Amino acid sequence: AMQRITTTFDDYIGDYSSVLHPSLLDIMIEELSDALLVNYLTCIKSNKGVKFRRGEPFPAKFRDDVLAAFAFFEKFPDNFNETIKPKWNAVNFTVQLLEADKMQVVGVFADFKRDYWDLQLGWVEGVLKTRDDWDRSMITAVKQAAASTYVERGADTVMSKVK
Repeated sequence: AMQRITTTFDDYIGDYSSVLHPSLLDIMIEELSDALLVNYLTCIKSNKGVKFRRGEPFPAKFRDDVLAAFAFFEKFPDNFNETIKPKWNAVNFTVQLLEADKMQVVGVFADFKRDYWDLQLGWVEGVLKTRDDWDRSMITAVKQAAASTYVERGADTVMSKVK
């Protein structure tokens, strides 16, 4: 699916790059990346039938998706290195939330929250519920950590849009 999406992006950029001012093209590329990332992460929580089982190779599927997205966005190196690639680190944190041992989930959440101060607790809870071994205590521990973790607020991150 990711390959189809990026192929469509490629077609759009090919159609519009000749009539778009280069600075608008940069904005369009970043907006495409943000929209793709936000929808990708939102789908993890909103897809009710998904269960991630430890021991299954789901991290490799995430990696394949990210590499497919990067293969497209790397064609725009200034945008990619400075703004796009760092935002996609949210996928890495998400995979860590899904595959970490239960006792490590709070630490992963705290690291995620430090990098993305506006990370939404409801989304984290939804992601944790997709784990095959989730239980209420895992979410309670994350909520306690959220209440006691101070993070510096800054400009909105991409996670402000992931609900």
